[in-house]
Amino acid sequence: MKNLGISSKIFILSSVVALVLIVISSAIMLSKVSDIETKVISNKMNELHNLLHSEIDAKKSVGLTNVLSIASNETLKEALITDNRDIAIDTLSSIAKDFKDNTGFKNTKTFNLI
Repeated sequence: MKNLGISSKIFILSSVVALVLIVISSAIMLSKVSDIETKVISNKMNELHNLLHSEIDAKKSVGLTNVLSIASNETLKEALITDNRDIAIDTLSSIAKDFKDNTGFKNTKTFNLI
């Protein structure tokens, strides 16, 4: 390095300093990007979790409404009291058709247990 001129020595020193700064800046930037990525993933997981619970609560609410509708059907009550299976099946089929026609649940098989 003794044979190099002052301008060459300054250039080499500046290049080394610039390279060190680039390496340090890259490391800091990668660390920050990783933190941001983790926060975004965490936020998205919370959103999806809340959406899932909202959907489950809506289905539970509809299910409860359906159960109450079936339980309050007088024809069905009478069919169960008199042990008339045909009337019970017809009534439940009618209720199932109403549910299918008037709700968003088109492919549910509600009354397969009869």
